[in-house]
Amino acid sequence: MALDCSRNEKPALRRELRARRAAMDPAERAAASAAIVRTLAALPECTSARRVLLYCAFGGEPDIAALSALLTGAEVCYPAVGGAPGELLVVPDTGRFVANRWGIPEPVGGKPLPSDAVIDVAVIPGIAFDRAGYRLGYGGGYYDRLLAGGRVRWSVGVCYDELLADALPRGPHDVPVRCVVTERRTVCPIGGTTTA
Repeated sequence: MALDCSRNEKPALRRELRARRAAMDPAERAAASAAIVRTLAALPECTSARRVLLYCAFGGEPDIAALSALLTGAEVCYPAVGGAPGELLVVPDTGRFVANRWGIPEPVGGKPLPSDAVIDVAVIPGIAFDRAGYRLGYGGGYYDRLLAGGRVRWSVGVCYDELLADALPRGPHDVPVRCVVTERRTVCPIGGTTTA
């Protein structure tokens, strides 16, 4: 489904698309999440990565928790959004998470990732993405700062196919991901191939 994003400002668009995502059938979201995980696990960038940044699903985002077990040999880390700007924590094998003050799950018991540590692949959630790799997130700029900081070698955004837009409104600090994966397609506007 094509999204008409040309006339909406970001706050109104966030509300509209979050409501659309929340209205999706839970079984449909679960099936879509499983398809996204299968696609991510097969990407050459993921299969060869030594360090991967994942996220814990929040507010109806695609649930990619199963991907962690498929990344054999990779160190998995998660963002600590409630900590210092840009801080990442390495998740221990316990896989325990606690919701921060915004309700976003963060790792418990992880050791801080060194500030000069490179992330081979960052899997980035979003309310929506566009075909150029730009993301509509929650408005904090956390992932834009991470991607602009030079620590991430390759980034992939994930969203449900009905939330993949032709174009989204963007600002001067917005940073695109290199690839977007939905349950139906992979769109790689920056250095990759697109599949439907």
